[in-house]
Amino acid sequence: MLKNIQAVQDILSQINAILTGKQKRDAIIVLICMMIGSALELIGVSAIYPFLLAMLNIENLYDKWYIRWVYGLVPDIKITDVLLLLGGIIILIYILKNLFLVFNAYVQHRYAAKFRCEVATRMLGAYMKRPYQFFLNTNSGAIMRGITSDISRVYYILLYSITMCTELLTITVLGVFLFIIDWTLALSAMLLILVCFLTITLGFKGRMKKAGSVMWEAEALKNQYGYQAINGIKEIVVLNRRENFINQFNKAALLEQKSTISYGFIGACPDRILEGVCIGGFMGSVCIKIALKVDLNTFIPVVGAFAMTAFRILPSIAKISSRINAIVFYRPMLQNVYNNLEEVKEYEQSLEQVCISQNSQDDNIQFVKRIMVKNINWRYENSENDVLHNVTLYIDKGESVAFIGPSGAGKTTLADIIMGLLMPQCGSIEMDGNDIFSMLQQWSKIIGYVPQSVFLIDDTVRSNVAFGLEKDEISDEKVWAALEEAQLKTFVEKLPKGLDTIVGERGVKFSGGQRQRIAIARALYENPEILVLDEATSALDNETETAVMESIDALQGSKTLIIVAHRLTTIRNCDRIYEIKDGAAIERSRRDISFT
Repeated sequence: MLKNIQAVQDILSQINAILTGKQKRDAIIVLICMMIGSALELIGVSAIYPFLLAMLNIENLYDKWYIRWVYGLVPDIKITDVLLLLGGIIILIYILKNLFLVFNAYVQHRYAAKFRCEVATRMLGAYMKRPYQFFLNTNSGAIMRGITSDISRVYYILLYSITMCTELLTITVLGVFLFIIDWTLALSAMLLILVCFLTITLGFKGRMKKAGSVMWEAEALKNQYGYQAINGIKEIVVLNRRENFINQFNKAALLEQKSTISYGFIGACPDRILEGVCIGGFMGSVCIKIALKVDLNTFIPVVGAFAMTAFRILPSIAKISSRINAIVFYRPMLQNVYNNLEEVKEYEQSLEQVCISQNSQDDNIQFVKRIMVKNINWRYENSENDVLHNVTLYIDKGESVAFIGPSGAGKTTLADIIMGLLMPQCGSIEMDGNDIFSMLQQWSKIIGYVPQSVFLIDDTVRSNVAFGLEKDEISDEKVWAALEEAQLKTFVEKLPKGLDTIVGERGVKFSGGQRQRIAIARALYENPEILVLDEATSALDNETETAVMESIDALQGSKTLIIVAHRLTTIRNCDRIYEIKDGAAIERSRRDISFT
């Protein structure tokens, strides 16, 4: 029992940590609506009792204070009209009560839906603000689960928590009403319900917790296999491996299916069990009272009031039980969202100090003389071996410098460190004597990057060149200037829709060379001083590669070029060449390299 109490405290603590200050203030409005709703439930149920009592005791009707009150207002009213008036008042109470409860449901769902929207955005922001290395170590399927299905489940946890509070308030006020009418019958009913409730909730908790963990893992696998199947469709078709990927996805889907069945089955049990036990117990109590020959004129209104109250309470108790099981089922999703938001808080706090110092600096730094890489060491997380060890080199302004070496030697890693994407475990990178990691925001503004694998969105040429900007923020003049430098302007001008031409998902409507030139134009859009090209032509045929390299070579002198290359033919015009091998960077003379 103590473990269960601690688990509830942990859940509430995590929800409290996730909620923002505004969301907590809005929760007060939701709570007030819940209290009003519970009060109206009490008024609605308690109004039935005096009406039944009046019907069964017409001869003693004048003894009731509410009847005397009616006669005080209308002295000549008939007794049947009094009953009709009472009935009409009850109908009005229920209409008003249910109208408010509908409004209350809207308030609750609106609050929870706003929470889901805001937390989903915060969760994506939490991932986006993480260091680049996080994405090297984290499966994309798990990330997508974190910003989609996990958020939906946390939304349900919040909604179910609100619902439980509403139902608990309703049960409490109605329970007090039953104790006032007949405390012995109410106490017996409450004890029976409590035993039944605890048995159901605690009995199913273990299965729900296990099913929730299985579903959480299965969703990540489904996302992973789905992305792999879609992104690798060309190779899958050529290798005739469709069934393999379908089977992998199906295995994950079957795991999810089993946990969903468990959740649905267990969620349906409380209603049926509680209804059977409580109705049986209630009828047994009624039969005992009848056997004891109690006054039926007094007892029937009590039975009616209990029946009306049970009609309202039993679904509430069943709902609370099923909601508790659902929260246990969704607990891993809540834990994941909580962990991510808490971890990114710590990262943001560490960045705040950096941002304060960076904001105090000139927003538009200029690269004047030299980039110095001093004694850089870098290794992967949880690895004992350095990818780069004691690397030292320099790059002068306006030079084109090449990094060559075998695959896996650390060429791209070194370029990523220079761009500020990866933080070295040891050493520094300085531009004109200033550490770039103390001015990353400014540093990123003078860096352009062309990757080996071009990421194009299913949008226009304009949106792909001015990647990530809103349409009203894009300058067509800058787009055309970037396309001209990438030697793609003439081609785009000849297209029927020009800059409004849709490139297709991953750029499928353009050739490899054209996609690469769009990537170059994207890197040049903000007119950076430094351009990093990471094996930017390695996926192209020789003829296309030569044409693209002509575009890159034309930038020499006006830009500082850092070229990561596997093919030596692409670096024949570079001013300086570093070979990255065995974790070291060794400057090579052009005479020692065969460019053929």
